[in-house]
Amino acid sequence: MSIRLRVVGAFSLVLLLLTVLGINALLALRVVDREAHAVEATVSSHLLHSEFLTQLRATLARAQLFAASEDAIDRETLRSAVRGLDTASAALGEAEAAVDGLPMATLRAKTEGYGRSLDAITALIARRQQHASDLNEALTAVQVYAAALADRAEGDERRATALALLRALDASGISALRYRTSRDPSDIEAANRWSASAHAALDRLDATPGDGRLGKLLAGLAKPLKKLDAARAGMEEATLLFAAAKKGWDAQGQSLLDDSVRESAADFAAQKAAAERMLESVRSAGAFDLVATALTIAIGAVLALLLTRTITGPLGAITRAMRRLAGGELSTAVPFARRSDELGAMARAVVIFREGLVEREALNTEKDAERLDKRSRLEAVEGLNRSFEREVGVHTAALADAALRMTSSAKALLETAA
Repeated sequence: MSIRLRVVGAFSLVLLLLTVLGINALLALRVVDREAHAVEATVSSHLLHSEFLTQLRATLARAQLFAASEDAIDRETLRSAVRGLDTASAALGEAEAAVDGLPMATLRAKTEGYGRSLDAITALIARRQQHASDLNEALTAVQVYAAALADRAEGDERRATALALLRALDASGISALRYRTSRDPSDIEAANRWSASAHAALDRLDATPGDGRLGKLLAGLAKPLKKLDAARAGMEEATLLFAAAKKGWDAQGQSLLDDSVRESAADFAAQKAAAERMLESVRSAGAFDLVATALTIAIGAVLALLLTRTITGPLGAITRAMRRLAGGELSTAVPFARRSDELGAMARAVVIFREGLVEREALNTEKDAERLDKRSRLEAVEGLNRSFEREVGVHTAALADAALRMTSSAKALLETAA
C-alpha cells in the first residue's frame, strides 16, 4: 500500500470518527432542543394550571363566605371570582390547544356549570331573604295584634290565652329568624311547634265569646298570621332547597378542584418526564461522545505510531544515508530499497545516486591518472627537448668553431693562393 493511501486512509478514519461525533452532538442538540420546548410548554401549562387552581380555590372560599353570609357584597365578589375563573379556564384551554391540541372541554364545562349553579344559589338565597323579610314584617304585625288582644282580653282565662298566643308567636318568630341564620332543623321545628301552639291559642280565643272589638282584632290577626306561616314555610322550603343546591354546588367545586389538581399534577409529571428525557439524552450523548472521543484518540495514537514506524522511521533512515553519501561515505548502505511504496522508490533513487557518485569518483580517479600520465610524458618530452637543445647547442658551438676554423683556413688558403 502506498504512503498516500495510508495517510489518506488514516485521516479519513479520524475524520469519519469526528463526523460521527459531530452528528451525534447535532442529534443530541436537536433532542435537547425538542425536550426543552416540551419543558417550556409544560412549564407554561403548569403555570396556567396553577393560576387556575389559585383562582378556583379563591372562588371556592368566596362561595363558602357568600353561602354563609348571604351578603350582596360577598355575592358580587363571588361573581367577580367566577368570571376570573372562567377567564383562567379559557386561557388554559387555549394554551393546551396550542400545545397538543387537547381541548379543556371537561374543565371548561365544569367551570361554566359552576358559574350557572351560582345563579341558582343566588336565586334561592334571594327567596330566603324575601321570606325572611316577609317573616319580619308579618311577625311585627301579629305581635301588634297579639299584644292588643292581650290588652283587650277580659277574664283570666281569655287573658291567659291571649298571653299564651303572644308568647307562642314571639317564640315562633324568634325560632324562625334564628333558623334563617343557623339553618338548624331544630330551630324550624321549634318555630313550627310554637306556631301550632299559637294557632291552638287563637282557636281557643275564637271559640270564646267576647266583645266586638276583640273579634275585629282576631279578624285582623288572621291575615298577617297567614303571611307569617307562609313566610316561615317558604323560608324552610328555600333553606332545604338551598342546602340541597349547596351540596351539589360544593360537589361541583370539589370535582373541579380535583380535576384541576390532577391536571396540575399531570403537567408537573409531564414537565418532570420531559426534563428527565432531556437529561437522559444529554447523558447518552455525553457517554457516546466520551467513548467515541476515547476511541478516536486511541485510533489516532495507533495510526500515528504506525505512520511513524512505517513512514517517519524509514524516511529518517534514508535521510541519514543521504547525508552520509553527501559527506563522501560512498560505501554507505541504502535501506528499504526493496519496498514497493514511495519510500522504496526514494531509496532506489538514492541507490542510483550513490552509484552515480561511485561512477563519478571512478571517472575522476581515471582522469587523475591520465592527467598524471600526461604530465609525466610532458615532463619527459620537455626533458628530452632540453637535452636535445643542450646537445644541439654543443654541436652548434662545435660547428661554429669548426666553421671559424674553416674560415680561417680558407682565408689562409686564399692568402696562400694569392
